[in-house]
Order: sequence, then C-alpha cells, then structure tokens
Amino acid sequence: MREEDRILVDGLIRKDDRITAEFLRDYRPLFITAVRLVYDDLKDEEFINDAIGEIYYYLVRNDAAKLKSFKGESSFGAWLKIVVIRLLKYKKKYGKLIDSVTSDIHSEKEIEQNAGIIEDTMSAFEAKEYLEYLFSKMSNERYVDVIRALVLEDKKPKDIAMFMDITVDNLYNVKKHALDALTKIAIEERDRYENK
Repeated sequence: MREEDRILVDGLIRKDDRITAEFLRDYRPLFITAVRLVYDDLKDEEFINDAIGEIYYYLVRNDAAKLKSFKGESSFGAWLKIVVIRLLKYKKKYGKLIDSVTSDIHSEKEIEQNAGIIEDTMSAFEAKEYLEYLFSKMSNERYVDVIRALVLEDKKPKDIAMFMDITVDNLYNVKKHALDALTKIAIEERDRYENK
C-alpha cells in the first residue's frame, strides 16, 4: 500500500477532521462524476450532496468496515471509484439513498442550532468545521472532550465518567458548564462578526 494512501485511510478510519475535510474536498470531483455517470448526467446539487453524504457514511459505517477492506492492491482513488460506482448503481437499482444518512445530518444540525452555534444556511460539514473552530477558542480542554464524547460521538456517560475518574452526576455537571461555555463563545463570535 502506498504511504499516502495508508495515511489517508488511517485518518478516515480515525475520523481525523483535517484528513476527512481534505478527502471530501479532493474526491468531490470523483463523487460528482460518478453520480452523473450513474444517474444520467444529473445536475441536482441537493441530490449530489446527499449522494456524497451517503458515500461517506457507507465508507465509515460499521466501524469503517469498507475502508478497512482496502488492501492497497491498487491506488486508493482507483479502488474508491469502483466502490462508489457500485454503491450508486446498487442504490439506483434497489431504491433511493439511505434516509438515515440525511436524518443523522439533520439531527446533528438541530443540536448545534439549538445551542445557537450555527445558522440555518450552513451545511452539516461547515457546521462541524465551525464547531471545531469554537472548540479551539475554549480554554478548558476537558469541556471540549466532554462535549465531543457525549454530544457528538454519543458515547455512554458511564464509560466516559469511568475514564475521567468522576461520577456520572459530575460528568453531567461538567457537560452543562461546557455547553454554557461553548454557547458564550459562539455568541461572542457572532457578535464580533456582526459588529464588523
């Protein structure tokens, strides 16, 4: 396996934000071409974005089982092109795109909107990038870890509390303070932006 392919695949499996962002940016033309090839030169941007979300979900679901099946016998790009076209042909033949992908995106977006973090016009990916930016502004790394684990990764509170060597009640107290701090930073950033 080529070193650059190994780094990319390992980063996607670990859900590394930087590598994921680069992957979605660099392979977007491949995804668009595959969607247009399979769906007869379709130009509906919303459908294409949903298809790209579905492709990414397919690659990382079930503990990134599909990504882990890449053995490096060809380049990652060549392997990915085959996987994407097969997935899209299967979806075209047997039904629409998986509803759970879009509902997962909407659920995540709703959580962030309720916290006052993003505006309606931002995509889920932009929201995640903005959330990471807000995390970088937080001075308490423990707060970031708790929000990431409880809210974004949906890990079990008991497991997180045990790892942090605190009680579950204390964990929820930390979560409340963390969300308050995040909301305050988001409001300050919004105000700073609006007052420019």
